[in-house]
Amino acid sequence: MNHHHALRRACVAAALLLALLAGTACTASRAKGDAAFAAGDYAAAHREWRPLAVAGDPAAQFLVGLLYDDGLGCDEDDAKAARWYAHAALHGHPAAQNNLGYLFFIGSGVPRAPAAAAHWYGLAAAQGFAPAQNNLAVLHLAGRGVDHDPRRAQELLLLAAEGGDAKAQQTLGQFDALAAQVAALR
Repeated sequence: MNHHHALRRACVAAALLLALLAGTACTASRAKGDAAFAAGDYAAAHREWRPLAVAGDPAAQFLVGLLYDDGLGCDEDDAKAARWYAHAALHGHPAAQNNLGYLFFIGSGVPRAPAAAAHWYGLAAAQGFAPAQNNLAVLHLAGRGVDHDPRRAQELLLLAAEGGDAKAQQTLGQFDALAAQVAALR
């Protein structure tokens, strides 16, 4: 499994929790899909979540996007993943915004567009979604899609680290060295 897919799976538990905290109705289909996913029956999760996603449930849209992104219970299809993430992202779902940002950053299923990545990361980061704060910080540190702003990068990393993001904690520990390396390349 590559880093792209590992990152996506790490967001699943947070996404399920966010869906519950956001007040999304936990219908019988939703509960069945959650149980199927937890049991590793991704095709059943897809069958349960897709009708909810089509009906406009942002959490289900995110989860269907995740299934297409990782090829779980369906064929891997980054363009379909991006479309489902976009539906959820437009409803303000922070994990979907983060994942859509990542797809724009790497150009998977959508054109490579660091500014679009920064936009979606920024929306999720503004909601306190720590992985997006970390991702936006990296863009600010590198000056990709946003202005090169090491101070803003460090602020975002601190927020993400306080939110429990292990990558942000690691990056903060190396921040001065990374900032110096980026400065040397500019």
